[in-house]
Amino acid sequence: METSLPTLVKVAAIATQMFETATELLQEAETLLPVPTLEEIAEMRQRKRPLTREAYLLGLLQRVAVGAENLASDLRTVDEDVLAGVQDFDVTILEFNAMEEAVVRRHSG
Repeated sequence: METSLPTLVKVAAIATQMFETATELLQEAETLLPVPTLEEIAEMRQRKRPLTREAYLLGLLQRVAVGAENLASDLRTVDEDVLAGVQDFDVTILEFNAMEEAVVRRHSG
């Protein structure tokens, strides 16, 4: 298992770059949309004003860009020096759930 770590580090670095590029593209796409005011958004939320395609797309692009940023940030931890201290990590229930899900997927398919 240890012999695959350098390959995994390289794959994580490539994926990190991919998500960083996606973040930049999504943020650039956001600039193509007109920006409503916060008051207009509040009125859309309260259904006093119809939701516009532009407002919806602005929110969607923002949410996806933040997700891509988070993925890139998580993948930056795939580093041999960082992983050398993995036994000292304070792992949350989310990480353990992800580990279990990965094991189940590997065994089921």
